[in-house]
Amino acid sequence: MSSSFDWYGTGISALISLGLSLVTFSLGVRSGKERTERLKLREKYRELFAHFNKFKEGIENYKPINWDKFYDSKTRESKPYCRELVKNGESLELSRSLFSKVVDLEERTLRFGWKFTKLSESAGDIVIDVLERRGVALKKEQYRTIVDFEENNNERASYYELNPVLLMSEEKRNEWNQTLETSEAGINFTYLYESKIKYSIYLKKSDLIRIGLPDLINQIGERIYNENLELIEEQKTLIAELKSVLKKVSKLAKEPHSFWGTIGNTFRDFFR
Repeated sequence: MSSSFDWYGTGISALISLGLSLVTFSLGVRSGKERTERLKLREKYRELFAHFNKFKEGIENYKPINWDKFYDSKTRESKPYCRELVKNGESLELSRSLFSKVVDLEERTLRFGWKFTKLSESAGDIVIDVLERRGVALKKEQYRTIVDFEENNNERASYYELNPVLLMSEEKRNEWNQTLETSEAGINFTYLYESKIKYSIYLKKSDLIRIGLPDLINQIGERIYNENLELIEEQKTLIAELKSVLKKVSKLAKEPHSFWGTIGNTFRDFFR
């Protein structure tokens, strides 16, 4: 009894075996390639994490980073980290979906830092206006402004230095009120930028007692807060976005290539 050979079934089996062999081989090649890249990518993602973590901490602590942090004196331009990765092509090695977001986030964070710098530079005018509206006489001496109470002009004093913009935060206002109420030191509302003092407004402890704590601190803080509601909302939005990006970058720093990402890249290799 003769039987015909099943060429069709054999051919299908052979094709399946060949396909599986090719997939297995490609997965091996892709895994080997990604294993070689892994250490380099981990380092890049760690650097990216550190970069954006500084942004987050700066905004949270009311000391946001602006363009000047990345100023290159040779080229006379600002060179933020992510922008430079795009210029030199290193961004191509990183997650495409993530990197488009972080470039935009970096720019918006730096713009926020610049707005904050400008607000800090002008906040001294708000302090002076609040004091004058409370009937406090002020005297300007070169680069500083002092309260003009004649009876304490010869009084020696120590001072805490404070950027008035910090008082936008109710938490900061409470902290400073507590500090000033329990200390013998006065306060110097000041802003120092790139080693240049923009203004200094000195109030001795005796001045603060006469003018009134905690009302003065609260009034200055609430005034700055109410005049900059849009900036405060931007601050909250950026902090939330930075936390989200840091969470994603942290995962990539631990494992740059996911299992499904490797599978997807393997199949894409077939069609290149």
